[in-house]
Amino acid sequence: MALQITSFYLNILFRQEQLQITKNNLNISIKQKERIEELVKAGKIPKGNLLEQQSQMAQKESAIVEAENNLELAYLDLYQALDIQDKKSFSYKSPMLMKVK
Repeated sequence: MALQITSFYLNILFRQEQLQITKNNLNISIKQKERIEELVKAGKIPKGNLLEQQSQMAQKESAIVEAENNLELAYLDLYQALDIQDKKSFSYKSPMLMKVK
């Protein structure tokens, strides 16, 4: 049982990291869209490139929703394994990690 709970906890950490990466990817896409908009206004690239970027942004927004849902499911797995009824009564702390140079 302890191994399973550890696995659920590690899954939460993984899902949190995955959500953060997905959000970072969306921020990068937003910056790319802004750059592409300027290039389209200047006539340097076709408007199709902008539409393609907007499509990619929509996909990344969808990926964020999926990552949020996966994180919530990971929490639910842990709550069920620990038989926690009120999730507000449960708290945890993420481990401190050292940066590798």
